[in-house]
Amino acid sequence: EVELYCGSVPEEAKIACLQEHSRATRFGEVCLSSVVSATKILLSDSRLNTDLADACKADLLNLCKPIMRSLYARRTLGAEIECLISNEQKIQSPDCVAEVRKSSRTLTLFPSVNSPLLAECKVQFIDMCSVQGELLPDSLLLPCMRERRENFTGACRDKTLALEAMIHREVDYNAELLMACSAELETVCRHVPSSEQLRCLTMHMQQPT
Repeated sequence: EVELYCGSVPEEAKIACLQEHSRATRFGEVCLSSVVSATKILLSDSRLNTDLADACKADLLNLCKPIMRSLYARRTLGAEIECLISNEQKIQSPDCVAEVRKSSRTLTLFPSVNSPLLAECKVQFIDMCSVQGELLPDSLLLPCMRERRENFTGACRDKTLALEAMIHREVDYNAELLMACSAELETVCRHVPSSEQLRCLTMHMQQPT
């Protein structure tokens, strides 16, 4: 998979590259399991993401103080990203905005390791989106969340709806759309900003062939 999808990618960007291609049909199960495990580790403590920690240090202290009580406390990246997303319009650093977008995409691609989501939803996911007590893989968990959205309750419903809204807001956060429309995104919508790519795809679909 590294040679197939990420051969020319710098070493420090290979995990992100593998994450991006994890839904590809030729992506093996063993490699996928390794990518999910690596992603889980990276998301387990925000300090492992040095790019985000450096870019967002001031904004985190300014906007997310309740979860920044101790520099030595173990903090999940998901909780910090969730805080930054909810305060996106108030983020001062452009570099922080860019890093938040990268991390947000990871959380939408891999809901099975999204700690704020699982904190509220794991019991309901096990009940509705699992096989023999094991959560469905991410490629199936997202469709299950969509199909069962009306069945989720309480804070879990709020979390799943928020994730769904994020996925449909921009193409970058929608793994299914990225795979299905990869050719169009590489051609007719290649130079369109991410925030406008969904509009570009819609307009392209409406054009006569």
